[in-house]
Order: sequence, then C-alpha cells, then structure tokens
Amino acid sequence: MSEKKHFVVFSHGFGVRYDDRGLFTDIADGLGDDMEPILFDYNDYDEEKNELTVHPFSEQSSILRRKVEEVREGGPDAIIDLVAHSQGCTITALTVIPGIRRAILISPPIEVSKLNTIKRTKSRPGAHIDLEGISRLPRTDGSVTIVPAAYWKERVSMDPKPLYKRLARDVEATVIRAESDQIVGNAPFDFLDDEEARIISLPGDHDFSGDDREGLVETVVNLLLESTNRE
Repeated sequence: MSEKKHFVVFSHGFGVRYDDRGLFTDIADGLGDDMEPILFDYNDYDEEKNELTVHPFSEQSSILRRKVEEVREGGPDAIIDLVAHSQGCTITALTVIPGIRRAILISPPIEVSKLNTIKRTKSRPGAHIDLEGISRLPRTDGSVTIVPAAYWKERVSMDPKPLYKRLARDVEATVIRAESDQIVGNAPFDFLDDEEARIISLPGDHDFSGDDREGLVETVVNLLLESTNRE
C-alpha cells in the first residue's frame, strides 16, 4: 500500500510574490522528495511595470481556500500542511479549511495596523497614500505595491488574535517568532496557551535573512516531518 501524498501549501505576506522574496523557495528546496510544495500568488503582478496589486483580505482568503481545494482534488486522502509568513499567517487564520493537519506561522503579526505600513513607506520616493482611492507603496526591492481602498478598509477592522486561537483549535499550530523582527516586533503570544500552540523563538529578522535562514528552514522541515496525534 502506497503512502499518502504530502502537500505543503505556502501562504505569502503583504506586497510580495509567491516565493516570498526567496524565503518560501528556500523552504521548498529543503522539503525533499516526499513532500510537494504548492506556491501561488495572492497578488496580481505586472512584470513590465514591476508592480503588485494586492487584494483585500477576504479575496485572499478565497484564493487560499480554492488553492487547497484544488490540492485536495489531486489527492483526496493526502496530508495537507500550511506554511505561512507575515500577513500570510493572518490570511491562513482567517480561512476556515477543513482537513488541514498542521499550520506553521512564521513571523505572524498580532495586529495589522495600516499606520505601521504607511510609516515605513511614505517617505520613499514615489510613495502616494490615498486611503479612499489607490495607494502606491515603493518597496526596498524596487517593486511598487498598489493598494486599493478596499484593502485598507478590511485591514483596519482585522484582529488576528482570535483568528489564531480559532486556527489552533482546528489544527496543530506552531508559531515561529523572529528574535530581531523589525516589522512586527517581538510581542509575546501569551494569548495562546501551551495546549493551543507551540511557540518557537529563533534568531533572525522578519524574513530570517542571511545566516539565520538555514536555521529556520531546518526547523520548518523538521516540523513538517513530525507525526501528529490528529492523524
């Protein structure tokens, strides 16, 4: 009898593409032959202009749900795990998807204030903020993130904490916090108790850049290889 297929679906963060600026591709490269990575975009990308147009939270949640449904059609009895980063953690927690085994949340925000994003980008050349229209946010990699008013409207009302608690009730959840996170800080996840989720702190910035990337990849892969008491 053949072993079950094992899919790993990746949920990327705000204003980036499916590879999450190399973070997800590095993790995917470490999975080996027994796990199949599923990477996809939440954003519309204009390659010629190097612009990303983001969708509101509700639309991103629908995209994630459809992607998991597609994966399940290819392996009805498969193990499906989720790996999320940054805002992709909030989207993962927002989306109720039956049959997910494990969710690994990397650098998850516990609040998604629009002010922090605006503060980081408004001083950059070419930045334009219009909360009632279309905002243009230049990124450090040279791309521009286009943000419609509908995104800001949903973001301002979003509270990730109860969403993470609900997710942890449904799946085996692990939070990986970056000890030097310059984006979401190093806030404690004390609203989740030990029975709800495992909390791991690792050296690194928000994206686990440089030498810290290897430790993150090893940790994520080991978590995905663990057996689970929910199987």
